[in-house]
Amino acid sequence: GSQITETVKGDEGSGQLATERELLGKALEDVQAIIGLLGQWAMASQTDSQEIYRVGLNTTRLLMATGDLLIGWLLLRQAEVAVAALAAGASDRDRPFYLGKIETAKWFARNRLPLLAAERAVAEATTLEVMELTEESF
Repeated sequence: GSQITETVKGDEGSGQLATERELLGKALEDVQAIIGLLGQWAMASQTDSQEIYRVGLNTTRLLMATGDLLIGWLLLRQAEVAVAALAAGASDRDRPFYLGKIETAKWFARNRLPLLAAERAVAEATTLEVMELTEESF
C-alpha cells in the first residue's frame, strides 16, 4: 500500500493525472476497508465460529478488487512515464504509443476503479443467510 500511496500523493504527470490519482486513492481505501472487514471477522471467529464464513464469502471479492487496484496503479505509473516522455520531446513515431499509455490509464481509473466502492459495500453488507441453508436447498 505504501508505494500506491506514494503514487497517489505524487505529482508526476504535471497535473494531467490528478483525477486518476484521486480515483486510485479511493480504490486503495476501498480495498483496505475490505481487508479490515476480513480481519475483524477472522478475529470475531475466535468467539463465534460462524464469523469465519464471512471471510470465506468475500475472499474472491478481495482477490479481484486487489487485482483491479494493482492494475490501476501500474497503469498510472506507466502513464506517468509516458507524460514525461512526451514532455521531453518523444519522437513522432513514439507519440501514439505514449498517448495510448496515458489514455489506457485514464480509462481504467475512471471505469474500473470506482467499482471497488460497490465491492466494498457488498462486503460490508455480508450476511450469513446463505450459510444457513440446508444441503437440500441446493
